[in-house]
Amino acid sequence: MAHRGKPLTSSAHTVLWFQMATGVSSLGGRVTEIALPLTALLVLDCSALQVGILSSATLLPNLILGIPAGTWVEGMHPRRLMLLCDAGRAIAIGSIPVAQAFGLLAFPHLLASALVVGALTVFGDIASASYLPRLVGLEALVSARSRQMTLMQLADVAGRPLGGLLVGAFGAARAMAADTLSYVVSLAFVWRLPEMPPTRAPGEGEPFGERLRAGARFAWRNQVNRRIALEAAHYNLFYQALIVVFLVLASSRLGWSGTQIGLALGANSLGAVIGSALAPRLSTRWGIGPVILRALLFADGVTLLIPVVLGSGGISVALMCLIFLIIGAGSLISGVLASSLNRLVTPEEIYSRVIGANRVLTRGGTALGGLLGGLLVEYFDPRPALVICAVGMCSAAAWVASRRITSVHTVADALIDSPLTPPSAPASPSAAAERTGSA
Repeated sequence: MAHRGKPLTSSAHTVLWFQMATGVSSLGGRVTEIALPLTALLVLDCSALQVGILSSATLLPNLILGIPAGTWVEGMHPRRLMLLCDAGRAIAIGSIPVAQAFGLLAFPHLLASALVVGALTVFGDIASASYLPRLVGLEALVSARSRQMTLMQLADVAGRPLGGLLVGAFGAARAMAADTLSYVVSLAFVWRLPEMPPTRAPGEGEPFGERLRAGARFAWRNQVNRRIALEAAHYNLFYQALIVVFLVLASSRLGWSGTQIGLALGANSLGAVIGSALAPRLSTRWGIGPVILRALLFADGVTLLIPVVLGSGGISVALMCLIFLIIGAGSLISGVLASSLNRLVTPEEIYSRVIGANRVLTRGGTALGGLLGGLLVEYFDPRPALVICAVGMCSAAAWVASRRITSVHTVADALIDSPLTPPSAPASPSAAAERTGSA
């Protein structure tokens, strides 16, 4: 019988190793988030459309693997899977600076590396999410997960400026060696963790197809979950498009340095750290549902200023940092509360499968957003393209402007007329301005 919930005996050092593994790999990932598209732009002189395709490639596996991955991972050893994913990502990213050193780097190589990293990240994230509760136990889960998310958000704050600095100092392709190193360090931390059996023994429970369909059915038929997931997908579509348009305009036409770009995008993550601290207080004062909507409207409204303030001077850089900080704070506030509401309306026994189903929409929106951004730059001037993205982000709030959501002020409100049993622990904050739709 597979392990069912009691934590293995774990020391504070063991938990810290796990949290450091996720934090370090997140730091490297943020470096690549800056360095990969800049490699395409500055090293290979790729078109805006190719940059958009590349931006989508890392997230595209979510569309294919999002629903089945959670069900597959149930039958795997999570630590072994995390080790495999770290090793595979280190090799895929590390091959880029090596190929560049030998003059062999080409766009198909970047695209293949992005797809491999994206696929391994889907499995690695799910394995990590299933490992932590069993490591610390449910009673300590909320505090352990909060510390983990804080580390990841701080990694986001540091990672993008660090990526810009490394691009400026060593070049875009060589900067990705930092991400390779981060996965190697993460692997070393995971290596020290205790092994755990799969959460489901082979052949145990319902057939694979039925378990998969049950999660997808609930994810779509539950009105609250569906609206939150669609809002997140809509938001991610236009937010990622905005990032692609911003990168192309700032780096290619306005002459921003890699450091300036990193600072602007790093401010987004700093806003997420602030938002994670404000979310509980705001929801206590004004209610869960109202704050979800208000935070979105406030954060997305400031994006309408981007086409006006984006320029080449230092004042423009400072204003863009402020705008991205507000976007990060508002999105994280809304995301934390939305993911908590999702948890409250979802039966615990199918929650991981619902997350997998939501992931198809939410991460799929991000993947398609990169392609949309490339198309917008290809066929529109950058500033009208920014307007389209900003209006699209603002319109995402319509999905959660429903009385079924805005009338929810407390946990008790969320459970009224619901046959579901409340879960044993609330959802934790998501990490970044990108919306997840569920924790």
